[in-house]
Amino acid sequence: MALCPEPYELVRVLTTCRVSVRNAVIQAKALQEKNLRSIQQIAEAPLSVVQAAISNPKTARSLHERCITLNGQTLSTGSKRSHTPPPSRTSKRPRTFESTGSLDDQPLTSPAELEASLSLPVETDEELIRRTTLSNPHPVG
Repeated sequence: MALCPEPYELVRVLTTCRVSVRNAVIQAKALQEKNLRSIQQIAEAPLSVVQAAISNPKTARSLHERCITLNGQTLSTGSKRSHTPPPSRTSKRPRTFESTGSLDDQPLTSPAELEASLSLPVETDEELIRRTTLSNPHPVG
């Protein structure tokens, strides 16, 4: 059972249409018997001819639409697997770091100054502390 490259392509397309490999080979042979040997021939053939070769109408319609899509892509790009490089990233705007008025403005000279700048404010208002204290409503126990 030697297959030329076109039936391999047909089997590949049929398996993308959710057909098992075994059934794809059988259906590729049926398409060859109807003189539909390539993706381009299937895309150009009427749907009724494809349905006559493949017994399942959903599979036939799916294959026909997929071949039309693949044929349109190959005609527009010129080759099946042409590689277009991704657009260059130089068009992006360079990042700018704006000053937020924090530690970046003035370099700290001593470790003590650095430690003092990182300290959190201490709140002494007991009423505010009572309103903001949270408790766990579902303690693990």
